[in-house]
Amino acid sequence: MKKKIIALFICILLLATILPIVSASNGDIEEKEDEEIKEIKRVANPSNKGSTFREFVRGRIDDLYVEEGYVYFHAKAVRSIGFMSDGSSVFLWRNCYFKLSISYTGFNFRGIMRPRFICGVFSGST
Repeated sequence: MKKKIIALFICILLLATILPIVSASNGDIEEKEDEEIKEIKRVANPSNKGSTFREFVRGRIDDLYVEEGYVYFHAKAVRSIGFMSDGSSVFLWRNCYFKLSISYTGFNFRGIMRPRFICGVFSGST
């Protein structure tokens, strides 16, 4: 009987601490999502000339095609971390690409680019 009372007390304690946190955070998450969507739209706005772009890319690729200012490859397992800044704010992102075709136009590349492997940074400005 004593074990049942202790188990019931623990369940009530957990519910009393978890439920208020979950209900309070739902509003915060929705507000943050709205703010993030507004920021994404602001940064992605084509009127933001002079933005700086950098993306670190690494992973396994296939079908590499490189021409002056144009890079195309099929991502087998590629991870990327990037940022875009317009001087007043920074937009960061992280992606994993699997079985997807990717191309970059008008960006500089520094790093290693082989027919089956890529590791480097694409950079440029809009």
